[in-house]
Amino acid sequence: MAIPMIKFNHSIVNKLQHGCTYFKRAIHGSSGRVVDLRSDTVTQPTAAMLRAATQAATGDDVMGEDPTVNALEAYAADLFGKERALFVPTGTMGNLVS
Repeated sequence: MAIPMIKFNHSIVNKLQHGCTYFKRAIHGSSGRVVDLRSDTVTQPTAAMLRAATQAATGDDVMGEDPTVNALEAYAADLFGKERALFVPTGTMGNLVS
């Protein structure tokens, strides 16, 4: 069985090789620093992030009892002019329910 070859978009490859500003920003961020997007497991929350997480109102979102999720769903429904919205935590879940 032959291994399929990946076809590259040559204009993108050329831009990457020649230092296109857009791609440099995508990789390094607008500040020029490298942005590590691997996972939240390699980052540490700030004190403000921890405070927000520990002081947030919570509840069972499956049972419709989480005020934060309820507010987010209501905001999204209003934003898109829909009757209701559903929060799902991953893009894969969103693709599955769409």
